[in-house]
Amino acid sequence: RENEALIERDYVSIEWQCRVAGPDRIKVYQAGGRDHDEWITIGPDHYFNLGFWVGPMRENLEPRDRMNAFLRVTKVAALLNEFEPQTATVQEIDGDSYSRLVYQLERAAELKEVAAWMGADSPRAPLHAEVWIDVERGYPAALLLQSEALDWFQIFTGCNEALQIDVPQVSAGPNV
Repeated sequence: RENEALIERDYVSIEWQCRVAGPDRIKVYQAGGRDHDEWITIGPDHYFNLGFWVGPMRENLEPRDRMNAFLRVTKVAALLNEFEPQTATVQEIDGDSYSRLVYQLERAAELKEVAAWMGADSPRAPLHAEVWIDVERGYPAALLLQSEALDWFQIFTGCNEALQIDVPQVSAGPNV
């Protein structure tokens, strides 16, 4: 939607907090400015918090499915499996060691591959990517993706922790 503040800045800043349990359960809170959104996806069923939970819904949800795919940590595995980093260093931050892998992707085929696991349109070349791996735990800690029209930074916490995401208590409306 059109927003004067967005027109003045020519960019949007959105923050997501998500929890992922297993291959088919995700709970997301999304905030951008004064707008926010919350949803739970369990398998093919989508539930939305409109001040009260509604669902399950299954139709016309391709954008939500694409966002869910993009938020998952699996895109880091795809990046690690498909591309060779330009540089790899180990850095200490607050007493913890992290492997920092830096990628520079410029060829159309590379960008098309990235778009497939991002669930998005191909980013503009060049795409700068950094993956930070927690050396002690062996899990991704952070992902940075930057191009002309993309500035994405994602932090991963709690990898491999037990997590339960249940079907929300749905309502027919606010007065029910």
